[in-house]
Amino acid sequence: GTCELTLVKDKYEVILTGEGVTVSDSPKLVEYEGSTTFSVSANTGFTMSNASVNCDGGASASISGNVVTVSNVLQGQTCTITPKQMEYEVTLSVVNGTGNGTNVVKHGGSTTFNVSASSGYTLSSPTISCTGSASGSISGSTVTISNVTGTQTCTVTLKKASYTVSVTSTNNNYGTVSPTSQSVEHGSSVTITLSPKTDYKYSSNTCGGTVNGSTMTISNVTAAKSCTVTFESYTPAGNTLYS
Repeated sequence: GTCELTLVKDKYEVILTGEGVTVSDSPKLVEYEGSTTFSVSANTGFTMSNASVNCDGGASASISGNVVTVSNVLQGQTCTITPKQMEYEVTLSVVNGTGNGTNVVKHGGSTTFNVSASSGYTLSSPTISCTGSASGSISGSTVTISNVTGTQTCTVTLKKASYTVSVTSTNNNYGTVSPTSQSVEHGSSVTITLSPKTDYKYSSNTCGGTVNGSTMTISNVTAAKSCTVTFESYTPAGNTLYS
């Protein structure tokens, strides 16, 4: 009789792996010179578009949509798929300052913008809001937009600068002023109450203030100011307290 021996092709383990993807059916056993396919899906923040795949054992690999095909398997091997990390445009808009711009950011990443304040405004404690889920912060003149997960516009609204105006009497025995210190926004005014003591009246000030009755007004404050008010003695007949 005749005996027939049928040899079976060797089979090799083919592994498909990669960061940023999920492979549902790896590993697989593939016959010598054979081929196989894997189903792949991109994780959040990644895309299969323009992804690449390479095998360490000499097999050829290709991608079509969400399917990876590994061909001409001659030995066990690991194939690595590299998806493209998604990128988004982040546009910064600065209100009351400069620094508008657009940067491209990878998913989950961050980007920075340099900003400056217009005259009379400050970089301290601005309001930063984004149309997406990103968050914003500022350090010095650098605005950082973090955790970018989509295209969005972030708006930085700068606040008016504030200054301390300090006013003192040159001699409290002659008269007092109130308040002696207050905060005022750029370009605004402050009022000070003048209170001469008996037999004294307002004389002058170094604040650039205008006096009407017992009220002194300092207008258009554009910087911190420290100044004084002087009171002088007077003869009641024919004089007033504040003239």
